[in-house]
Amino acid sequence: MVKMVAFIIVGILCAFVAGMQIARVSCFTSRTGEGWELKAMAACVVGGTSLRGGIGDMAGIFLGAFAISVIENGLVVLRIPYFWTYTVFGLVIIFSVLSSMYLEKQKWAQK
Repeated sequence: MVKMVAFIIVGILCAFVAGMQIARVSCFTSRTGEGWELKAMAACVVGGTSLRGGIGDMAGIFLGAFAISVIENGLVVLRIPYFWTYTVFGLVIIFSVLSSMYLEKQKWAQK
């Protein structure tokens, strides 16, 4: 029951956001928002959320999203071609995961 209510809420919110996007841009394409999932994942991982789950908070995700926005804007200012942003985000995710794993191992080694 809870899953069904959650899916209903997500569906309603998606419809609302689609309407707002159409009003803002005056058109709609199926490719709108392409690549945002990578930015969202990068923001979560940079913010300290574990890919295995159970670790992370909203403040960290907010700071991660801010860091990803700063990186993306920095790449635009440096006039780096847009397709390289995916490479940079991938490297940021890999670095964040590796550093998280290293810190987790250090934490367990101290116990």
